This record gives sequence, structure tokens and C-alpha cells, in this order.
Amino acid sequence: MTEDIHTPRPPCVTDLALVALIPKLRPLARRLGRDRAEADDLLQETLTAILIRLRDGAAIDNLPAYGRMVLKNAVRRHGRLEQTLQLEEDSTDLAQGPDETAFAALEAIAHLPDAQARLVRAALEGDSTLQLAAREGIPPGTVHSRLARARAQLRVDLDMA
Repeated sequence: MTEDIHTPRPPCVTDLALVALIPKLRPLARRLGRDRAEADDLLQETLTAILIRLRDGAAIDNLPAYGRMVLKNAVRRHGRLEQTLQLEEDSTDLAQGPDETAFAALEAIAHLPDAQARLVRAALEGDSTLQLAAREGIPPGTVHSRLARARAQLRVDLDMA
């Protein structure tokens, strides 16, 4: 007998433990991320890494501590920790007003390749990496890399590199 792929499976202990971990890691992700969207991306990347490790059979004794470590490593991998610290040190007033900055950002997004621009716009609207991956028909890792390249190009275009 085959199982209907559309029938939701009951949550397992791992799923429930990860859901309970989210409110414990979200404040750290928001402190380390440059904005709320990046914090959500970091949190999602952390939970995915933990889930993969658990599903591979690894024993994790202290899930919150392990989650914090994975999150900090994700930040380091992306080079965000240093950038965040530098931004805090260099927090001077902006040369442009918020309206001019937003207009420049929208214009820069319009100059991205179509696939990247589409992902950036959807991410700005709050779509998760998994939602974007499903909609585009690509793996979540590809979504991450395309968004990373798009953010890097936007930083260059907006003189924020």
C-alpha cells in the first residue's frame, strides 16, 4: 500500500523540539543579522542544519546550546558577524534620507538578473527560503546562493560594500 504524499505526517519529537527551539534562538539571530529578513534566514539555516544532523542519527545532548553554536557558525560563514560589529562601530547618520535610499534600492533590484530580482522581491515580501524554492522549482541551497549573490551585487550597486 502506498502512502498518499499529500497526507500530512504527524509531528515527531524532533519536529516538536525544533519548534520549541525557535523562540530561544530568534533573539540571537536578530542580534547577529543585519535585518529581520537576514535573521530569519540565519534561523532557518540553523534549524535545517540541526534537523539534517538529527535525521542522520547524531545525538545532541543540549539542543539550545548546540543551536546557538550552529547559528553563530552560520553567521561566521556568511561573514556577517564582522560586518555587524563594523556597522555598530560606524553607525553614523546616513548621507541619504530613507526615501532616497529605498528608491535607490528598488532601482538596484530592477537591474539584477530576472531570477535574482524575483527572489529578492519575494524575500522582501516575507516569503521563506522553502517557499521560494518550491515556487521556483529549485533546491533551497540554490535560493540561498542566488540571494547571497543578489545581496552582494546590491551592496556594490548601493556603495555599501
